Amino acid sequence: MLLKTASQARAFGAQIVESLSSQGNAPALELLNTILRERTPFRLLDLVGAQLQQSEPRKADELLDAIAAQGSEGGWVVIASALRERLPASLAPALEAARRYIMQAQVWYACDSLGERVPGEALVAQFQPALDCLAAWRADEDEWVRRATGVAGHFWFKRAHGKSEFKKQARALLEFYSPMLEEHCFNAAKGVGWALKTAGRYYPDVAAGWLEEEWLLKKRQPAAVIRRKALLYLPPEYKKKFMGK
Repeated sequence: MLLKTASQARAFGAQIVESLSSQGNAPALELLNTILRERTPFRLLDLVGAQLQQSEPRKADELLDAIAAQGSEGGWVVIASALRERLPASLAPALEAARRYIMQAQVWYACDSLGERVPGEALVAQFQPALDCLAAWRADEDEWVRRATGVAGHFWFKRAHGKSEFKKQARALLEFYSPMLEEHCFNAAKGVGWALKTAGRYYPDVAAGWLEEEWLLKKRQPAAVIRRKALLYLPPEYKKKFMGK
């Protein structure tokens, strides 16, 4: 079965919910697998996953765990989209569930799918409460959880898109990453670098000012991947301050 439209995806998600309610976990998972085995676009998997929020919570959790056990790339998108729907009512539990799945997956595509859709969306919708919940992620023992912290910031900067009304939040988010500026685990550092890269693209003056304080004045030593990404989009007049440092 190949989903081609948003309406088909929503209807298919509703089918899974009905199957889960009436027949249980195994038939619902097998139905879902008919699209996970194909190259279904992520935008449609997002719509399918969002429908799972209509299920009874215990059954939905069992299905998400079963999807995670399979470890398919598209499955992580479905899981992330289901958790995203929980954010308005259950911010901390949804974020903790995302963290647990990131740790279980131990692979970049799961980390990034979950990182954008759960902590990333949380920052967009509930900025300060989400920052408070994510503070511990910066020092998590798991490198993929730390990476997801950066992925979330990348998502927020992309959504803020340089709008002036979010400038104060942009600065606050950069300050949030201060403890991670010297992250040297490559996978985690790459996530931090993405956040700083996107900050530099949309808020170059804010990003350059913060980098000058942290990198030049405090003489901190970011990993090469962080340095490279942080400078990528900065205008030449800003970038030249950091060249050779």
